[in-house]
Amino acid sequence: KSFLLDMCGIGLLIVRREKEDNVLIEKFWKKMVDAVYKRGPSYLGVKEIILNSEYKLLICSSVLAIRGVEIQEQPIMKDDDFLMWNGEIFSGIVEVDETENDGACLVEKLYNITKEKKDREEEAKEIIEVFSKIHGPFAFVYYQSEQKKLYFGRDPLGRRSLVYTKQVQFTGISSVPVSTVTVEYQKQNSERRKREEEERSKVESNKKKKKDKRKNKRKNNNEEEEEEKESLKEEEEEENTEKALSPDEFVEWKEIPAYGIGC
Repeated sequence: KSFLLDMCGIGLLIVRREKEDNVLIEKFWKKMVDAVYKRGPSYLGVKEIILNSEYKLLICSSVLAIRGVEIQEQPIMKDDDFLMWNGEIFSGIVEVDETENDGACLVEKLYNITKEKKDREEEAKEIIEVFSKIHGPFAFVYYQSEQKKLYFGRDPLGRRSLVYTKQVQFTGISSVPVSTVTVEYQKQNSERRKREEEERSKVESNKKKKKDKRKNKRKNNNEEEEEEKESLKEEEEEENTEKALSPDEFVEWKEIPAYGIGC
C-alpha cells in the first residue's frame, strides 16, 4: 500500500480540569480546531486526554493529502502515547520505506525506546536524539504517557511553523497563531486597553502600598498573623483574576526556536 504525502496542522491546549466550562477556553479551542483544520482538510482528529486529577490535554491534528492512496490519520496513537507530526523524513536515524508513512515509522521508533524501561533521563535523552538526527523539514508534538512528558520542536532550519502561548487559563502549542478576536477588533480597542492598563497599574500600586503598610504594622500575635496571611492570599487571587484573559482579548503567540527540542 502507498501512503499519501501530506502536510499537517497541530493544535494543543493544556488546561485545568476545573476550568472545563470556561467560556474563553471553549471559544478559543473551537477557533484553534478550525484554524488547524484549514491546514489539512483531508482529515481532522480531535481528542481529549486526562493527565491527572488537575490537568488535561486538548489535542487536534489535521492532514492535507497531496498524493498517494491511504491517509495516515493524526494524532498518531500508540497505546496512550501520541505524535502530532508535520514533516518529511528524508534520511537519518529513522528509516522510512517508500510505501510507509514517516510519522507512523517515527512513532514506532519512539515507542520502542520507551518499551526498554530505561531511567527517565536516559529515555528523554534518546527521544530528543531521534528528533535531532532527522534530516528533513518538520514540526511535532510528542507525548510519552508513562513519564507524562510532552516533547515539541522544529527542525534546525525552522521550515515548518510551530508557536506557543502561556496564559493564566491555559498553555497552547499550534502550527498557526489563534486569537479569539480579529485584528481589526484589537486595533479598535487598543486605546481602551491602554486606559484599562493604566487604571490597573494604579490599583496594583495602591494595593502594594497597603500591603507594605500592613506588613510594617504586623504584630507577633498568631491570630493577627493568620488574618494577615488570609488577606494577602485573597488579594493575590484577585490580582491573578485581573491578569487572566477575557473572552474578547487578543492572544499573543511566540515562535518556538528552531534550534532545540522542548520537553
